Amino acid sequence: MKTLYAYDIFFEGGMKEEYLMRAFEMPVRDFFTTSLAEMYDYYGQKYIPAEERIKPKLNFDILAEINFKWV
Repeated sequence: MKTLYAYDIFFEGGMKEEYLMRAFEMPVRDFFTTSLAEMYDYYGQKYIPAEERIKPKLNFDILAEINFKWV
């Protein structure tokens, strides 16, 4: 799974039932962990002064690879 992969899925006609069932069986924590890096970047720009922001070493692709090995 890579960034923008979801757009490819929707373009090709949607998700298969097997994919949805696997996603629903995942712990919620693992499912949402994938977007944490992007959430920090988005909200950090709005609410954290530039001199206090950290540079995350993880990104969506790395977190998706860890949590979605079955894709």
